[in-house]
Amino acid sequence: MSRNITMSRSKSQTGYSIAEVVVVAAIVGALMALAVPSTRRYLDDQTATDVARSLAHALQLARTEALRTGRNHVVFFSVGGAGDAAGNPLLDSNGQAAALVILDDGVTGSAGQNCQIDAGETTRSMTAQTNTQWGQSFAGSLKAPGDLSPMPLATGSSFARPNGTAATWVLFRPDGIPVATDAACNPGVVGTGNGAVYFTNGDRDYAITLSALGAAHVHTWNRATGEWKS
Repeated sequence: MSRNITMSRSKSQTGYSIAEVVVVAAIVGALMALAVPSTRRYLDDQTATDVARSLAHALQLARTEALRTGRNHVVFFSVGGAGDAAGNPLLDSNGQAAALVILDDGVTGSAGQNCQIDAGETTRSMTAQTNTQWGQSFAGSLKAPGDLSPMPLATGSSFARPNGTAATWVLFRPDGIPVATDAACNPGVVGTGNGAVYFTNGDRDYAITLSALGAAHVHTWNRATGEWKS
């Protein structure tokens, strides 16, 4: 024997009242308001982390290309709006401002080997990011591990010229060793290429260090502990 069972609800169970809808909407809105800044901060930090890795990769690429081709490769950074050794602006392939340019500067002693971006020379570039800037917001004067350069980091670069004055570039010799060089492209000795570049997105500081033998490493500033983290 079968029996039909009818399910029924009272009128009060057929939906939500206007007051209930308003309360739920207010709660959802409040939660979204809290989530948006956190999401934006996460995305900004992720973008900055990608920038830091790209800068480190560019240094390693310059070293690899110097070894592969037997030609000098210079890496220029746009720290403080700097250009190449002659002051020529750093631009990407679209003519936009670049954060970094890698220059294939030719064989040592050749006519075009002058640490300047000359017409026809091969370059690689990294487009500048609008949500980051050179320097640091939280690390103060404390350098990242591996940055043994005597230069201060306030400008965003601790690379130096052979005479110990500030530089915004470093040269990789054909043997892959980074060395300091002056504006006339006179290179320093082994060990002078150690240094770092620093940048911030206003929420976190980043450092990309280059060892005296050419290894690049990324570091981030830990605001909670007050130290650089690799």
